[in-house]
Amino acid sequence: MKSFPIIALIVIVLAGGGYFLVTSMSEDSTPVEVASVDITELQQGLDETRADRARLETELSEAQARIEQLEADAAMADAQAEESSVAAEEPMDADSEEKEDADELSLNDIRAKLHDNAGARVQLKALSELMYADFLNGVELDAATKAEVRDLLAESYMETMALTRYGLQNDDTTWSDVRAWTLDERSILDEELRGRLDGDSYETWSEYAADIDARQLDGTLRNQIRALASGLTADNFETVMSVAVNEFRAEQIALEQSNELFTLEENVNYQLRAMDAMRAQLQGALSEDQFAELQNFLTFGENALNAQLAQAQR
Repeated sequence: MKSFPIIALIVIVLAGGGYFLVTSMSEDSTPVEVASVDITELQQGLDETRADRARLETELSEAQARIEQLEADAAMADAQAEESSVAAEEPMDADSEEKEDADELSLNDIRAKLHDNAGARVQLKALSELMYADFLNGVELDAATKAEVRDLLAESYMETMALTRYGLQNDDTTWSDVRAWTLDERSILDEELRGRLDGDSYETWSEYAADIDARQLDGTLRNQIRALASGLTADNFETVMSVAVNEFRAEQIALEQSNELFTLEENVNYQLRAMDAMRAQLQGALSEDQFAELQNFLTFGENALNAQLAQAQR
């Protein structure tokens, strides 16, 4: 069986940290001749200064969130590289594999490595919270219950990642196989949440879960597009998001309903196809400068995916 690094499908791994410059304002130390300045002008200037500061504080908060996401993605990439390097160095015991149930042992081994790798565990939990952000922000739960729910979502996401990697390691696994595994895991998660959520909160979860694939795509792509195409206007950003989610999900559905083999190559290729479709749809819909912002995301994503594929094939 081939050995692949742990990958978060749909998540384009940002290989390096990001730096954002935020301009700060300072008090003007020049004395003001109050008698010669209209009080209305002073009040207007004060209001504008306060507004500028509020805007800058918002920008700083958003920039910090982007930095934290980039750092989390970078740490995830480091954990992937370390895990891949260790796996490549570990000798395979062919006799042992023949004596044991190789499929079950392999899956259990993957689960164990995920749980034992503290860095990967932290990063996968952070990614799960991004993916489930709409749900978590849409329910009112006490602190203890919310912590339990966060842990359940993270564990379920980790199990999905283990199944995904297990599928990548087996040459005969199809996309429909992985889809079936994912739906089984979601059924288990649904039962767990049913036992912990009150009626209204569980109803919110059910509504979220009915369109969970598109919602999770939105959760992962939104942060990447916001960070890499930060110059998009608010309206254009939402237009790009709608097209991105539709195109990525359409590619997923076509594969999930097929008997195509579940390979790293096809995981990369379908994302590249989705990006090509985004480019074709939006080239005429956005102004030249706004399309250039989108290109920042598309170019970075394509380069990152192709690099990931090249590294896995070495």
